[in-house]
Amino acid sequence: MSYKRPPIVEAAIEFQIKPQIEVAALDRARTRLKADFRVAEEIKNYNIEINAELGKVNVKNEFLGYRMVDTNSIHICQLRTNGFGVSRLSPYPGWDDFIGAVRDIWREWELATHSVNRISRVGLRFINRFDVPITDLGGFDPNDYFSVGIAVPQPPFPKLDAQAMVIQGAMEGDSTFRFVVQSSTVPSPVLRHGSMLLDIDVAQSEVLPKSEDQLWALVDTMRSHKNTIFENSIRDTARRLIDG
Repeated sequence: MSYKRPPIVEAAIEFQIKPQIEVAALDRARTRLKADFRVAEEIKNYNIEINAELGKVNVKNEFLGYRMVDTNSIHICQLRTNGFGVSRLSPYPGWDDFIGAVRDIWREWELATHSVNRISRVGLRFINRFDVPITDLGGFDPNDYFSVGIAVPQPPFPKLDAQAMVIQGAMEGDSTFRFVVQSSTVPSPVLRHGSMLLDIDVAQSEVLPKSEDQLWALVDTMRSHKNTIFENSIRDTARRLIDG
């Protein structure tokens, strides 16, 4: 189901790779993408060792890859020794445009790394934000909008200032697909509104692609699972916020 105002504030896809990508291949991928992306920073892992007896501090850093941002600051690309990922920030243009951009970036990555048959995990994540008008000081109840949430009896509990919840499991009918759903209330960037996040992550790490055709077919299936979770997680009151 499509909506007039999709609530997606970030869409992301990640491919984990084993064995790891060589640094030279990462550099080739960075070179192929530099016309459309600027290198924002190197990704490093820092390890600090403290020897109290000798009074010495040893700092080691491990190079993990590159984080690149496109010229419009809309797409963020991570080229890592252990994988590849792309995030699309708001405004979300729709699935066809999003996955089309991902495939274009992937094509350059694959030409540099030849890693499609080394994928060990595929993850698809969508973060949605719903902005609810606040008409009084009482705020709003997320359970009026989400069908997944925390039921807190009031009384005896006082009114809550914030809520957060995490659930995880396997997709009905195909347990090889795992999901994590997080929902929480957050401060709203919109005046006189409250906001709720619905964060959906679908992953596959058991039945993995060995070709690009299999990869994109898998991603399409994961998108279908994501949509099923989304529709089952919201009420009509939430739908009216994004389709009115």
